[in-house]
Amino acid sequence: MRASAVQQALITTVKYAGVLLLAVLGLLAPLVAGAEVPVPADPPAFASAPTAAGVFAALVAAMWAYDGWADLSSLAGETRDPSRTLPRALVLGTLAVGVAYLLANLGYARVLGVEGLRRSTDGSGMAAAHLATLTLGAAGRALLASLVLVSCVGGCMASLLTNSRTFVPMATDGVFVEWLGRVWARTGVPANAIVVGAILGAAYVSSRSFEQLTNAFVVGYFPFYALAVLGLFRMRAKEPDLPRPFRVPLHPLPAIVFLVGAACVMAGAATGLDGSSVIAAVVIAAGVPVSFVWLRAGRPAG
Repeated sequence: MRASAVQQALITTVKYAGVLLLAVLGLLAPLVAGAEVPVPADPPAFASAPTAAGVFAALVAAMWAYDGWADLSSLAGETRDPSRTLPRALVLGTLAVGVAYLLANLGYARVLGVEGLRRSTDGSGMAAAHLATLTLGAAGRALLASLVLVSCVGGCMASLLTNSRTFVPMATDGVFVEWLGRVWARTGVPANAIVVGAILGAAYVSSRSFEQLTNAFVVGYFPFYALAVLGLFRMRAKEPDLPRPFRVPLHPLPAIVFLVGAACVMAGAATGLDGSSVIAAVVIAAGVPVSFVWLRAGRPAG
């Protein structure tokens, strides 16, 4: 566990440094003579004016950043003094990420301009790739590719490190397969869940594009985030005297704001559903009858 935390900290440092480097290049670096943003072979259609649906659709990819904060809460049971450590990490982390990406976007706007941003659609033609090429040439594109690789490795490590912990309380409560939630005594980690998650993740990455995975993420994950927040209202009503070391300021306002925002994001994702998203929805829906049968059969936790 300690080795994983150190590795994750190093990768996170590299990612922050990379995003800040993009910001510095965009805000201060001179442009390569004669370089310009290429016109996409099949440019997307743009609305004549900004629309609410367009804003919600644009937020879909940004939800990957939110997933990081949700992953952090999965480690609450293994954190020293979580009532102080987690709120501090969430607030400082949010501020740090917000500042880094706002600076990077200012750099994009300065180098690419509005028309250049319109041409920066997705994949190899994303805004960061164009900025790196226009300021550093081919070396910039190679540097960005390395940064993306490190970022992907860090994202995979964080997801495996945190999401695998979800199976431990589920197995303990007898609502899921005990084998997946088993913690190895020597390492202190749920290695079985990590191996299964790694195999499934590799299968998804090998068969889907980044954009398809992004849409599938919103369909597959975000409804459960909304359900978790709704569960707070249920828990407070059902167990009003439960000790709560940390109380969310201005509750229930933050929860209500999140639920409204979640509804908007899911509405935006619904406008661009493809086969990948439908498959993700079907797999999730299949969990309902499986859970029903599992619980009705009275399967023991072992």
